[in-house]
Amino acid sequence: MGEHFGIVVPLALGAAISPTTLALQLFVLSRKTAPLPRAWAIAAGYTVVLLVMMVIAFAFAASTDSGSQSKPEAWLKLACAVGLAILGVLALRRPPKQRKEEPEGGDPKLGRFFAIGLALMATNLTTAALYLPAMHDVGDAGASAPGVGLAALVVIAITLIPAVAPPLAVTLLGERARAALDALSAFSARHSQAINASVCFGFAIFLAAVSLPVVL
Repeated sequence: MGEHFGIVVPLALGAAISPTTLALQLFVLSRKTAPLPRAWAIAAGYTVVLLVMMVIAFAFAASTDSGSQSKPEAWLKLACAVGLAILGVLALRRPPKQRKEEPEGGDPKLGRFFAIGLALMATNLTTAALYLPAMHDVGDAGASAPGVGLAALVVIAITLIPAVAPPLAVTLLGERARAALDALSAFSARHSQAINASVCFGFAIFLAAVSLPVVL
């Protein structure tokens, strides 16, 4: 597991860098209608998709040789590297989205925000391209069941940071967290393109570096 953790933790940290997720949670928390319940509903939907992806990654790991990186695993990482490079180019060319304002008040619509969380993670290709190889390595490490479970929890916890950290900060600190979250929101909005592109290109190089020696 130690050898795999050297790859798993950086991938999980890269998967956690999601300006879109962070911006959405900060926006929801800035509204007047049920901000905390709505933010937690989004985080719950986000978590469900991560769990589904974990099952898929573990199923793929079970079909390959465990303990060392196999060619199918290396090809998976290389495919993710190519996908990340494409996403990096798109991130630089895509203009920032303008968020639509919604009227305040009324029904919290937690089911709708849970669905938003599901859709947000399901369409977050940058996070998926890093999270899936990380979870595959966890399932492929040949560790005991408790070790695999602990490693999987670590990867999920790290990946969930942009979805969970804002509502958790407000839950624990209340209004004291608002100033820091507002500053973080402004920074994320200004630099989202550069952040996304840097993550995509940086981890594309990382995945290519660890997979090409096996493929070739």
